Amino acid sequence: MQRNLLCTIFLFLGEYIEADKGSNSQFCNLNLKDVILTRNITNQGFQRDLVSVIEITFEDHTPCNTCWFMLVEAVPSGMYVDLDQIKAVESFGAPKVLSYEEIDVEQPAYLSPEHTILVYSPHLMTDSKHYGTIHVDMPIHLRYHRPSRDTDVTSALVELQHPNVMIRCQGSASGNEFDLKDLYQAPCDSLNTSMCAWQDLKYRMNNGKQLQFQVPVGQQSHTVIISIVTFAATISGVLVLLWDMHLPHKSKIT
Repeated sequence: MQRNLLCTIFLFLGEYIEADKGSNSQFCNLNLKDVILTRNITNQGFQRDLVSVIEITFEDHTPCNTCWFMLVEAVPSGMYVDLDQIKAVESFGAPKVLSYEEIDVEQPAYLSPEHTILVYSPHLMTDSKHYGTIHVDMPIHLRYHRPSRDTDVTSALVELQHPNVMIRCQGSASGNEFDLKDLYQAPCDSLNTSMCAWQDLKYRMNNGKQLQFQVPVGQQSHTVIISIVTFAATISGVLVLLWDMHLPHKSKIT
């Protein structure tokens, strides 16, 4: 995802940070040596788990003592995140997720728009450490696709872009310089009750390719036979129920 998308979602802070950075502890600047992002997918089928691991190496000294991370995920139309499901498993370690848009979990891919979500990870304590690791494990779902007219096409490709990794820290901000072009104002957490300054981290991918998913698709040539079988099964079920309703039933004597 490029910087212009971040500018669309968030407020770019610019000179506001320059004027106020010395008085706000949330503007603490990290002395970063290296940031590595690793992404993997677990499970099979239409429900998967997206696992993101952020590994950060600090310089010998960092003025920050606590940091929070936020992943800005551009979810394609062939995929969705069930916000109710994530909220139900937050107590089991799932990340907190904020979406500005309503996500329809019932729609197929060809009727669904792309959407952007903010994924908030647990905080990271940086005191007396030169490195830190954050794990973000989030359930995702693949959407059904339109049946194909080409009998050779049996699956559709869904690609998930690399996210933007944002960070905000608390600590002493004196003596640190900020790269203003990387600072944005965004919700502090998934409750969306206050705004904080977030820094867009530059990272390198441990496995550089974007995540790809092969989603099975149906064949339009099968429409007629599937309709006939479905109709026959429905009529058969109705006839069985009617037959059972008209059979004499002996009442039990107690």
